Amino acid sequence: KRRILSQSYISQQLPKDQPITYSEMMTTYNETKGQLYTTPGSLRFRLIDLEPAKMRDIDANRPRQEQARELVDGIVKRIKQGEDFEQLVKEYSQANKALTGGLWPKLAPDSLVAPYDVLVQKAAAMKPGETAGPVEVEGHIFVMQLVEYQSKNVESFEKVQNQVKARISFERMRRAIDKLNEELVQQASAADRARFVDFCVREIYNVANK
Repeated sequence: KRRILSQSYISQQLPKDQPITYSEMMTTYNETKGQLYTTPGSLRFRLIDLEPAKMRDIDANRPRQEQARELVDGIVKRIKQGEDFEQLVKEYSQANKALTGGLWPKLAPDSLVAPYDVLVQKAAAMKPGETAGPVEVEGHIFVMQLVEYQSKNVESFEKVQNQVKARISFERMRRAIDKLNEELVQQASAADRARFVDFCVREIYNVANK
């Protein structure tokens, strides 16, 4: 009898199958798409990073920038002729990564800061193994070889709407069960509270999973 009464009470307290509106689904989707329905982008590349201000063995009578451009043009020509990009990095790049062939670790494209952020747009239009350059920015001239690029992808609402709907239903049930559990705990006498709570939790679980 106690079990029958408990199940009846619990069933009455849990939410009925109220319709889930389109607006509610869109709100939930927009709130959770960044965490649940987004595949982050990734980027990996090798880079020849030339800084005209640090160049040595130059003609003091000619502008550094002009000589740097000529040097990079020569590097690009050698790449097109099939020379190894990694070796050219070690020979000419002035960045810290030159000793390791200019290879940058895999990173999120939007994590690159100036002046390297200009490379993201270049990478988006490239295929692995292709090179881009010269890319001239303030204080640097780059030649990049793409290793891999994956743009950030956000699943459309239409594709995940069933998942969104299921999530809303689950959250409704979870909130209702939590609230009911709190009410039952408050109603239980101090003497048999633990035993009564254990019993009710089991009944809530049974009803929720029917």
